[in-house]
Amino acid sequence: MAPMDDGLTAMQLMLGAPTLEAARAEASPEILPLLTETAYALVKRTAAEADHASDNSPEAWAAVFDELARRSRAASVALYSPGDEGRLQTATDEVVAWLRAQRLLGPDRLVLEIGCGIGRFLRALSPEVEAIVGLDVSGVMCAEARARTTGLDNVVVLQTPGRDLSMIDDASVDLVLAVDSYPYLVGAGLAEAHVKESARVLAPGGDLVIFNWSYVEQPTKQAEAFERAAQKAGLAPEHLGKHALRTWDGLAFTARRL
Repeated sequence: MAPMDDGLTAMQLMLGAPTLEAARAEASPEILPLLTETAYALVKRTAAEADHASDNSPEAWAAVFDELARRSRAASVALYSPGDEGRLQTATDEVVAWLRAQRLLGPDRLVLEIGCGIGRFLRALSPEVEAIVGLDVSGVMCAEARARTTGLDNVVVLQTPGRDLSMIDDASVDLVLAVDSYPYLVGAGLAEAHVKESARVLAPGGDLVIFNWSYVEQPTKQAEAFERAAQKAGLAPEHLGKHALRTWDGLAFTARRL
């Protein structure tokens, strides 16, 4: 695994420390500037809001992410930013570069993103593909995604109930992308169904790419669960929990429709 990014290190310190002073006491000199009172309060509030949701249904998470997006657009989709749009853009660019290196992008590719959030990947991938559709359960996030992609004619944002991909036609997309959305589908008991739905909407030769299957399972258990779901859906698993990035510790899972 590549050396950890400063933003990710700062996030982990703030999440684990009972006070800002405790986090600062453990920080190296290069991390200290990131450990501000504003960043600490934002990380702690956002994590508490997400961690204490007693209802794992898509409807409940829609309400949670509506509130998180109102509080901080950047932190609502990536605590490792932490709340910094520049760091969020760097992390976004790294994922796009990885997708490009895997030859998953191209001017003839039709892309579906599950859990598009505030539209950071919709905007970043727009020049790289023919068209991209973003789905999200949060109305606030969908509104922000539309605002951030204004003028991009090949981007569509749709609010979804979050239980399936019924808004998307069979064999109509070349890439299904899900960045940090599957942990919530796992919690809601909908992950396997979404893998099956992804197989349905993918054209032959199309790819499913998931960054982070679960936040609570060990990597080997995540890999086993993804591989099982992919094979059951008729997909050929490829990457099984690969550490692919430096800016955050997301694990990459990919499968292809043959």
